[in-house]
Amino acid sequence: MSKNVEEQNNNEAQELLIQAKALSDMADDWVAMGSELISIDDVRHRAARLRQKAKNLTSEEK
Repeated sequence: MSKNVEEQNNNEAQELLIQAKALSDMADDWVAMGSELISIDDVRHRAARLRQKAKNLTSEEK
């Protein structure tokens, strides 16, 4: 396997792990709120928080 393909696979794997953790964190948040029912607004709000956190992390690197 070429180094480029291996790097792409590693990057994709990392992204999938990040997404899996985000979904797990969302489920934990909802359980902590005592609700098994969620709305699309809940999902959008969580996604916005994750995007902001990622933005903050990348801006710290510069």
